[in-house]
Amino acid sequence: MADDQQAREIKVAVVGGGIAGLTAAWALLNRGYKVTLYEERMHLGGKMGAHPARIPLWRPRKQWQPGAKEAAEAYIDVDQGAFHSEAAADKLSAAMDRGEVPAFILEALRFHYLGVMKRLGLEIPALDVWADEWELLRAVETLPPGHRRVTRLFDDSPHLVGARDKWEICYTGVKVRGLEALTLAFRVAIYDRRDGRLALELSDTAYHEHCYHMFLNWYRNFWALMEEVGLERSTAFRPHDEVVHVLPGTMPLARRSQVMTTLGDFSRGAENLLSGAASVPDLFLWMYSMVDLVSHQFDPGRYLDRRSVHAFLSSRWYATEQSVRFHEHLLAKAFAVPTYFSSAYTYRKYVAYTMAAPDPMLWVLHGDSYTALFEPFEERLKDKGLKIRRGLQVRGISRGAGPLRMEVRASDILGAPRSRGGRRVADDGEAPADAAGDTSLSSFTPDYIVLAVPPSALARITFDFRTAVPGLASVRKLQSAVTASLDLHFVRPLDGIPPSHMVLRQSALGLTLMDNAQAWHDDDPDPCRRRPTQLSVAVTDFYKIDGMSKAEATTAIIEDLRRFFDFRDEDIDFTRTYLQMNDGEPLFINEVGSEPWRPGTRTELRGLFLAGDFCENDIGVVTVEGAVVSGLLAARAVQAQLREDRPEICATDPLFEEIPILQPETLPLASAEAVKALLLPQAAMAYAASKKMEWARCPERALTPRDLQFHLEQALQSAGAAPAIGAGLAAQAAQWVADQHARGRA
Repeated sequence: MADDQQAREIKVAVVGGGIAGLTAAWALLNRGYKVTLYEERMHLGGKMGAHPARIPLWRPRKQWQPGAKEAAEAYIDVDQGAFHSEAAADKLSAAMDRGEVPAFILEALRFHYLGVMKRLGLEIPALDVWADEWELLRAVETLPPGHRRVTRLFDDSPHLVGARDKWEICYTGVKVRGLEALTLAFRVAIYDRRDGRLALELSDTAYHEHCYHMFLNWYRNFWALMEEVGLERSTAFRPHDEVVHVLPGTMPLARRSQVMTTLGDFSRGAENLLSGAASVPDLFLWMYSMVDLVSHQFDPGRYLDRRSVHAFLSSRWYATEQSVRFHEHLLAKAFAVPTYFSSAYTYRKYVAYTMAAPDPMLWVLHGDSYTALFEPFEERLKDKGLKIRRGLQVRGISRGAGPLRMEVRASDILGAPRSRGGRRVADDGEAPADAAGDTSLSSFTPDYIVLAVPPSALARITFDFRTAVPGLASVRKLQSAVTASLDLHFVRPLDGIPPSHMVLRQSALGLTLMDNAQAWHDDDPDPCRRRPTQLSVAVTDFYKIDGMSKAEATTAIIEDLRRFFDFRDEDIDFTRTYLQMNDGEPLFINEVGSEPWRPGTRTELRGLFLAGDFCENDIGVVTVEGAVVSGLLAARAVQAQLREDRPEICATDPLFEEIPILQPETLPLASAEAVKALLLPQAAMAYAASKKMEWARCPERALTPRDLQFHLEQALQSAGAAPAIGAGLAAQAAQWVADQHARGRA
């Protein structure tokens, strides 16, 4: 019996611990496959995940204070980030267990936070004394015992998974010349590296998000997955119905804010028209354009249908400057892509899904994504038998006569010293560089491999056999962009900050944000006990920061925020603030014409499958739902391949149990055409009213030859709008009759 069980044991390697890879692993585990997950980093979640910020130990020699580096070298090789010996690691462990934190760790902390303050552009004279590293040490040593806490974390702790020894340190009420309530919290960990040495890691205690996350009603497969994992939507998530548009200025925030409610729900149309976010005619035309977009049929295979959102909207007879520009604010939240780059085909799908299930407008996690989602998800996966190999980078895949063979190298904190030009690279959570000193590779031969990695990593892994897999050649044509997310903590609650998503109008960087302190703790029984503001700030105009250093990008974000919110340098909690440039995890964008280049789940290599939001699937939109569906499709593909490879396994075996994939509801084309026809007269009046207002503000725009030609073109298009809509209704009616006839014959 044991031999029979071993004979039908199907080994699957899932590469990548993002939501797509975890979904594929979950579906396969539930059907009896033996799954091993390989994740390059020490944390799961990918672009949805949250992780602490690492505090680097290395710095240029000239930036060490006298005696500080010598104190560190008593324990570790600072340039390598590794202990001299196991005895040195044991010496540190014994000191930490006694509650004694070595001075060199506090020195690393001091230097790190000075760098953070520099990036934030803070000018706090009291903090200049930190140029003397021993000032901080003296301040800590004089704390009362109740203000100093060194706690050993054990193996069952969810923090610093995989560490041999780990501690959490918290100092409260630290007095450093003028700062009376400074709190320093950080973690110390010792890891067994795969080259036989021991490594030291310092990190803060906050879990920093890749960006704030929004979950929509039409994410049917995501919600089904959460229910299977044990995360109830009503308890683990919170509904949000409002988005607040904030204008710059010095007036009270409430007077500069316009609230829009449940976008996509036309029953709230009157409320949104009167929100003040734009003029009533322009807001009406914005809503009308969404119905018009949904009623339009795009074929991404046709070259003429490869249009951007901006190109489609600006070609409509009712287009006005403000109604088209207003789509930027919706796209900024949904895709973080300008309308002139985003595909109209994809945007149409997003709007159709949203209109079909508009209430509530969105959901947010009740906590950071690690604690509230991936930690319980990981526990359920382990209960199912998942093996997780953290800190391992898949370098390539070898082809031979038998199954595919993966070549794996240690990375992250478990790898050999990462260096560039002879110096250690400061690791603050971004994608690690190659292990320059580690040439050892391990090989694994699973039955099937699911690559759930970003397009750039996929191109690297499959580089050696790219000619054998023509379907992957197009991956390099997929466009992705670097995004920035600033986790900005304050020491006090800022006045007037709403609990909803905010779009900063006229922002130089296209900033959108939300206050996690309110989103995660909105059920606090004491409404008077307000938590310090914690803003998750996303830069949607990423082209303005691409190529910037962290210092330049952070300074630009802070200065842009100051135009909208009133805060001082002293209000920023620099010990918990962190900027992610996400260089290692660029965001795939639904750019115009990207649809033909998206790879399918199956490849030309038997046993190799793909998953990720960039893969072709019915959702078609780069979202969490698209990633989940791609993971389910990859699991289905493994089943189909196994059916071909092992016909002796009974078709009713649990290995072949159906993996359901739910399709989101969508607004029918016929309904959109009907609504568009009903609102046509009102759209014409709104267009006339908007033009009248525009000419009153800028009369010169009505008289130039270019504008006169444009107005004539718009008038000719509007005259043909009614016949065109009628033809569209007739076509939809004919299609409905044909569908009914086909069903009757079936």
